[in-house]
Amino acid sequence: MTSVKRSHTVNMADVDLIQVNFSRFFVWMDDGYGALQRELGHPLSQIIRNGFATPVVDARCEYRRPVGLDDEFEVTSAVVAAGRTSFSVGHLFEDSRGVFAVGRCVHVWVRTEPQQQSEALPAWITGGLEEGFFEGVGGPR
Repeated sequence: MTSVKRSHTVNMADVDLIQVNFSRFFVWMDDGYGALQRELGHPLSQIIRNGFATPVVDARCEYRRPVGLDDEFEVTSAVVAAGRTSFSVGHLFEDSRGVFAVGRCVHVWVRTEPQQQSEALPAWITGGLEEGFFEGVGGPR
């Protein structure tokens, strides 16, 4: 059971005229995913060097209330589900008022050589499963 927490502050590059641009949430989820892989002892650079990849096949984020310029928040990321060849990483976006967004990305474990082929997940991914991650807040639909 492993999760990582990253702190962020909303900057000008993150907002449109009204609030945080939706695409920034996916950048922050990707940042959390990279940090999670490092925390699990398998940084993405090592995974790629070893002939594997973890492409995203589904990504979603549910925005529950807006955040704006200069707001500070944290993103907590964890492996929340695992199948035979795919796994889901959940992301909770929280500020001082609580959860304002939830996200999830489904990744597939792929061997890249000699051709891309999905393979069974390594034990270090399934061993990091954080059960009950969305409990009490509900995950994205």
